[in-house]
Amino acid sequence: MKIFRLLPIILLGGAGLAAAPLKVVSLSPAATELICHLGGEKYLKGRSSACTYPPRILRLPVMGDFARPDTEKILKAAPDLIVTNDLIYPGAEKIFRQRGIKVLFLPCRSIKEYAQAVEKTGRELNQEAASRQELARIENFCRKYSRCAPLRQKVLMLLWSQPVITCGEKTFSSELLRLAGADLPDCKGVAGYFKPSLKWLLSCGADTLLVFEGTGGDPAKHPLLKHLEAVKKKRIVHFPDADLLQRPGPRFTEGVRRLRRLLEAAEREAQ
Repeated sequence: MKIFRLLPIILLGGAGLAAAPLKVVSLSPAATELICHLGGEKYLKGRSSACTYPPRILRLPVMGDFARPDTEKILKAAPDLIVTNDLIYPGAEKIFRQRGIKVLFLPCRSIKEYAQAVEKTGRELNQEAASRQELARIENFCRKYSRCAPLRQKVLMLLWSQPVITCGEKTFSSELLRLAGADLPDCKGVAGYFKPSLKWLLSCGADTLLVFEGTGGDPAKHPLLKHLEAVKKKRIVHFPDADLLQRPGPRFTEGVRRLRRLLEAAEREAQ
């Protein structure tokens, strides 16, 4: 299955080669991972408080929260480029551009958009060869997993428990669930990440509950989750690292691998 095409990259030679930015600030954990994965870590001069991987980037100064820049700190650092998925305060973009700072937006709501982010980041950082390798890697990975036998499981992914938050259609997490061979519960047309009601939970048809370490508590004691058939039948899959399935960065492939193994084990136990 070819879910995206490799984007052509024009290699410029000699004097025509664009200079890479000397200073980059990332306000997105996924973008920070991607920059490092493509070999652009040397350009990073600042990060958001949510940027925690790879661990060595923790030495970088914090210049805001996820999609929420500390404008004063960033202007003082005078980077050439800010990379983010979004900006909570869109007016900040105008301030940065007035000071000659480029803002690169990398929305990643699907694997296709992740591929676009790879191409754009590689171009901005003059890491075109690395970006081509990454595009080929994820295309081969997706082709391989799309050929795997489907699992007979409708998986409700619990992103958080207080309040309950899950993923509907058209999210990065739901696409990874399907790539791993599972299916979503009946989302009833709901897209994005949302807080389901008890009525929705009881009628969604989920037969497996996927929970992440640190999301809080025992589902069997949760006032809403305890009513799920998956919980009553102890069809609960514990996933160790939420970032692998929730963060749209290069490690999503490892997340799909682990998820597939865990769901296969759960299916064997249920037989």
